[in-house]
Amino acid sequence: LAPFLPPRPRCPALPTARGGLNPFDTSARNEIVDLEGACDPLPQGGTWDDRLWNVQYFRFTPPATGVYSFSTCEQGEQVWERLAVLAGCTTASGVLACSDSTCFSEIDYTGARIVGASLSAGVQYYVLVGGVQAGQSGPGALRIAPFVPCVQPPPTVQEVAPCGGDLNAGCSAPGRPAQPVA
Repeated sequence: LAPFLPPRPRCPALPTARGGLNPFDTSARNEIVDLEGACDPLPQGGTWDDRLWNVQYFRFTPPATGVYSFSTCEQGEQVWERLAVLAGCTTASGVLACSDSTCFSEIDYTGARIVGASLSAGVQYYVLVGGVQAGQSGPGALRIAPFVPCVQPPPTVQEVAPCGGDLNAGCSAPGRPAQPVA
C-alpha cells in the first residue's frame, strides 16, 4: 500500500475555482488523500477504497446558497477520476460529497460527477480532483454549476399493485389514469 501524505498545510494559497470550467493538470501531483470511508463502503486499504491519487485542490466560494454540481466529464484526458467536496482543508473538517467514475462512455468509466452538494453563500469549500488509482492523472477541467433538476412530466398511468406490493416482478401492469398528487 502506498503511504498517505498529509493534506497540504497551505490551503489558503490554493487556486480559486469559479462557476464554469476550471482547468487542472494532476500529472505532476503526488498527494494522496484518503476519504476514510466517507465515500466508498469498500474495505479501506484495498484496490477500490476511497483514496484520491495525485490530488489537485481548489477553493470554491458559492455566490449564492443552493445545490451545486461538479463534473470533469468530457473535459480533457480520459482519466478515471474521483471528486470530493470538503467543508475545510482536511477530511477531518467533513466530507460533504464525493463521487467517482460517474461519466460513462461507450468504452470506459472516465471523469467524475457530483450531482449535487448543498452549499452556503460566502462559505469557502475545498474541491479535490484526483485519480481513482495511483497511475491515473492528467489534464482536464472541473465544471462547477448550480444544480438544475430534471423536469419530469407528471405520470399518466398508475401501477395497479397495492402500496408496497409487487404483483408482477416490477413490471408495470396495464394501468389506470393517475390522480395528481397535491
